[in-house]
Amino acid sequence: LLTHHYHRIMSAETKTTTATTCVGVGFSVGCTAAVVAVCQPDSHPIVVANPSGDRVTPCCVGLVGEELVAGIAAKRGIVRNRKNTALNVIDFLGLKAEDEEKVNSLQSGTKFARVGEGDNGLQYNFLESSVSCVDVAAQILQLQKITGEAQVHGDVKKVAMSCPVDASDAWMEDMRKAASIAGLDIIHFVHEPIAACLAYNLEAESVKHPSTILVADIGGTKSSVSLVRAVGGMLQLKAFKTSRILSGKKYDEVITKILVPEFKRVSKMDISDEVNPMLKLSLASEQAKKSLSHSQSALISVDGLFEGMDLHCSVQKAKFEGLASPLKNELTSLVDNILQENNLTRDAVDKVVLQGGCAAMTLVKSFFKYAFENKSLSHINGEEVSAVGVSRVAQQLLSHDKASEEAEKALDSISCTTVVAPALSVDIGLKLASGFKPLIFHGACVPTRVHVLMNPPSGKTFVVANICERGENGTIRGIARLCLADLQDGSCVDCVIVASKDGSVQTSLTEKGNPENSISCSSKGKE
Repeated sequence: LLTHHYHRIMSAETKTTTATTCVGVGFSVGCTAAVVAVCQPDSHPIVVANPSGDRVTPCCVGLVGEELVAGIAAKRGIVRNRKNTALNVIDFLGLKAEDEEKVNSLQSGTKFARVGEGDNGLQYNFLESSVSCVDVAAQILQLQKITGEAQVHGDVKKVAMSCPVDASDAWMEDMRKAASIAGLDIIHFVHEPIAACLAYNLEAESVKHPSTILVADIGGTKSSVSLVRAVGGMLQLKAFKTSRILSGKKYDEVITKILVPEFKRVSKMDISDEVNPMLKLSLASEQAKKSLSHSQSALISVDGLFEGMDLHCSVQKAKFEGLASPLKNELTSLVDNILQENNLTRDAVDKVVLQGGCAAMTLVKSFFKYAFENKSLSHINGEEVSAVGVSRVAQQLLSHDKASEEAEKALDSISCTTVVAPALSVDIGLKLASGFKPLIFHGACVPTRVHVLMNPPSGKTFVVANICERGENGTIRGIARLCLADLQDGSCVDCVIVASKDGSVQTSLTEKGNPENSISCSSKGKE
């Protein structure tokens, strides 16, 4: 059972000067589409349009002459320049030459540049040159960087990024290399199902109402269904299943199978074995699929499809959905299998989050609407939902880093033995008269933050907080001791404890209703 933790980073009362400088930028880069979202402090994330004016950028890189181009510029030349076009680079990151069987399987039947072994790992072999997969990914990230910088009106260096649910450490290492080439620093990876939940702020709801969430990601080249448990402000990825039988490309093929006989009917020519005409139909089918998500029919118009003949016709939604019923059955099987393997029923699912480019399809939305009795969330574009979620993470992490830097500059360090790399190995909490009360438990992912309200003793106008750590052997050691005095009658104190990824623990006490009355300290732990 795979388990991934994401602890909610709860908002803190920070100085305005700190908040305004911490703009979070989140990247979502899939096999077929990439999205950038920007999150300002105390604001909803915004999905940013690329230089072409589109909110979604094709993950396509082409070699034109001696220059690499990415995005829509590469996709426009995909038919005439297919042997110099790299697609689906995300699938090949993290793979090595010894993974030859998987590499060949991923590019079975491809009409574009193929991936093979190179001097610096896997590479795309173009007609007259080759480019490493990492460099191809860097081209996409550079375009994403330009898109983000146009929104924030400044340099973008630190970003958070979503990653596939089955991403390996090697995959993340390759993506970090690509980011470095593009002039970026990835401060955090978030698995796509977790990012989708964060986009809908489901971790906040789980503080009072724990829930089981099913995340369905119907992407361009594969689909996955994940189970996420949300409880106490924490999102936990419990299990997932992935299928390459069910994908956006498969839905495109359904429409293409409608168009090939139609062209044969009007032209008396069969183009099913002609590579370039079939690629043109594939691109037209992709656009038709999107049109059928919000209309009953889609117009197809392909000029010069084959030997000077054009194709002009329409595809009806009813016919498309009828022919796509095997894909609906595959989706049903994928969902039911993961529920059965985890001893759950459909009734046990509290919310369904739809993700991926095909999430907007009526066929997909209607299945989840009726199968889970209106529990599905899909008002955020499926292609954009991951970027929205990770932009929130980026904003929160940068805010915490900024607050930590300011605290360390203003306060003396206090010796501490807390180790945070990459998760806490001790419990952190308060020492009370009744004993030690843990607030952040060992194993918690960092950075993480907790709030607790403290009341002054009867008849007193001060509060004392003894911050301690408890090791595996049960030994309790003090980290810091803070006293906030001059409290007003009936006031309570907000105690905030933050465990940072550099091993430090920041603590602050603030009187509710009187933010001027506060005290804080930073305790630096061992690296």
